[in-house]
Amino acid sequence: MPGRKFTTVFICVTCIWLAAVLSLTVWEQKVVGDLSRVGRWPERDFGARTNAAYLPVLANAVTPQVSIAVLGDSFARPNIWQSMLTERSGASIASWQFADHGSCIRDWALKVVKNQTQVRTIVLQSVERVVLYRLIERFDCDTDQSLFPETQAGMASEERSYWPLTMDLEYLGRSLLNTIKENVRADDEVRSEVVNVPLSRSDLFSNRRSDRMLYFTDDEPEWRAPPEKVALAVRNLLRLKALLEEKGVRLVVIIVPDKSNVYRPLIVNSRLPAHKPELAQALSDAGVIAPRFLEYFRDQALRSVDFYLPDDTHLSLAGYEYLGREIADFWQKSLVAGDSEETVSAIHPRVDMGPAHPGR
Repeated sequence: MPGRKFTTVFICVTCIWLAAVLSLTVWEQKVVGDLSRVGRWPERDFGARTNAAYLPVLANAVTPQVSIAVLGDSFARPNIWQSMLTERSGASIASWQFADHGSCIRDWALKVVKNQTQVRTIVLQSVERVVLYRLIERFDCDTDQSLFPETQAGMASEERSYWPLTMDLEYLGRSLLNTIKENVRADDEVRSEVVNVPLSRSDLFSNRRSDRMLYFTDDEPEWRAPPEKVALAVRNLLRLKALLEEKGVRLVVIIVPDKSNVYRPLIVNSRLPAHKPELAQALSDAGVIAPRFLEYFRDQALRSVDFYLPDDTHLSLAGYEYLGREIADFWQKSLVAGDSEETVSAIHPRVDMGPAHPGR
């Protein structure tokens, strides 16, 4: 009968289609990293293949003893470098989170200093690609809406999960297409919201396609930031520094280098300029305490595997541990030791950070 024949054909086609989707899902693996998710790249190619790693972290909570207040982004959210700084310095730290469009730096800092009377240091932490936006567009506004993520003490984990599988058909289709483009353009980049670039070395990441690297397209505008924007950001921080100094509070700015900047020397046929203006240098020259991490990150990344995660814009746990050690070293040598701000600026960035540490 025609109806039964149609039903049989429909069931067969549906089963074949479901089998194809399931096979593609298993092949591409569960989406984990933000770069693979946003750029539609398969975890099969860009997921890290290192052993599970763990780091102890302290709870993030406001107490009357808080002496360091942090306003940071996703690089501060795991509370890893803050925990290491607390263990090394003994300081009590509380960390707030930048809201996408609700943070007001000046308002937040003055409010924290008013409410937390023991605070003696304000830390502004930002990843490089959005630091100018935050220091200009989110500096002066009426009402701060920064978030305070209360987290429990425990272990930060880098253990990969492979379940549940990704059933997003749009992601599966685009990642398959991107994989085809990647293989066709073996010596060239593939661009979307995420840039996939060839590297001159294949021993710096543990993923299957370690001869290539992912980074956000949003990294790129900062490479060509006009000098007047940099100058405005510096002026804003000098204003905040003066306001805080009147209250006996010190300002420290921590800028985490972009993944694209750290690995720039190894990108083949890169469209990025050879050098990028370093805001931390401009801040240091103006008298704002701002440790410079780029050279140390680059040196460590070129001697490590997965310093940054291959499928993500963030550091691996090993990278976070290195960041935590560098911040703690800087703090002990330059700030906790009681150096004057002028001395800190004078010895920064070389003596304060020390040389890169082999084997870390």
